[in-house]
Amino acid sequence: MGTVYSLRGHPSLAVKEILLDGPDKRDLGAIRLELAALLDLSNPGVLKHHQVVEGEGLIYVVMNRHDKTLERLLTEHKRRKIPMSAGVVLSVLRQIAAALAYLHGVNGVSVNGFVHRDLRPANVLISADGEYFVIAGLGLCKDALRCGSTIVSTAVYVAPEVLLHNEASPASDVWSLGVIIYELVTLRRPDFLEGKDPKDVFVDGWRPDLSGVTDGFIKSVLERIFVLEPERRPTARELHETLATFDIPVSELGHRCVALEDKCSVLEAALNGANANIVLLKDELKVESDKVTALEAALENRPSKTSSLGQEPRLKTPGIDALEGRTKNTYPQCRHEKVRLCNSVAQQLRLPFNLRLTCYPSWSVLHTRMTQRPSGCYLKRESPASVISRE
Repeated sequence: MGTVYSLRGHPSLAVKEILLDGPDKRDLGAIRLELAALLDLSNPGVLKHHQVVEGEGLIYVVMNRHDKTLERLLTEHKRRKIPMSAGVVLSVLRQIAAALAYLHGVNGVSVNGFVHRDLRPANVLISADGEYFVIAGLGLCKDALRCGSTIVSTAVYVAPEVLLHNEASPASDVWSLGVIIYELVTLRRPDFLEGKDPKDVFVDGWRPDLSGVTDGFIKSVLERIFVLEPERRPTARELHETLATFDIPVSELGHRCVALEDKCSVLEAALNGANANIVLLKDELKVESDKVTALEAALENRPSKTSSLGQEPRLKTPGIDALEGRTKNTYPQCRHEKVRLCNSVAQQLRLPFNLRLTCYPSWSVLHTRMTQRPSGCYLKRESPASVISRE
């Protein structure tokens, strides 16, 4: 598509030389209109064009200078076999989607707008600090199938409807962006055709093989992009709105990723320690459970001793039982004798009435002092009906 030169005295600018290889007047007029329209584009994600100069068979375009392309960055990662971080991939997706939304116009409809038709890593430039990504390669390729070897070398980035019917639209650029994202994630280009004719591959029911994409969110985005019907694909504006929350510089994303990885390492170590403690506690619990089981078994083997614990103790002996029986038998006799003695004492005291002793005297005193009242007792007058008769 041309050769790019640095511009002496202007380190931030470059000049692209384009050879017009015998285009007809119709094509030449379209090229001039398109190049003129490039000068009016103003968006951070679109390469800025400053001037167009036409010479005999040549066109010179003055534009901003960028020393690195996304293709070169991919080559470096492939050589070192280091995958790009999800933060970088999402930043590329967000910025390129925003630039395409600007080019495609309102609601993704290319009314007085641009369809890139040749979006690939070589046409994505990177700023010097690596933070920003810019679309280049606009113009001179309105019909992608007529751009020399472009379609042959970059067919992997071309949408099915362009390959099959030469019908390009803003949705075709979205497909190309999806291929770029796939390559950034897997470090290899998708081989959807596998050497076959597109009409034999892109048939009803076709589904892409995304097994190489491990990030769940990026995989879901690619599943929405890689559909055969252009109208079912998300527009560039919809993609950008979906990814608006990722509006963070790449360097900051890198720092955040490192910080998150450190936190994950700390949490993982803590989790491992907690799991180890749980294992120890389970072992201790098993030991204690075994002890309890052993005690329960021992108690079950001693039923007689266990049952005897609930019975009242027996304090009486057979000798005590015999003594109680004799006491019960002699008690009436003792009472009868006591009454007889009391009446005898009453007679000796020459009391006018029959008396009954209502307390228990000291018998030793009673026998030694028969003429006196026994100590600790008193006499009570009784009616004749209640007097105990003598025997």
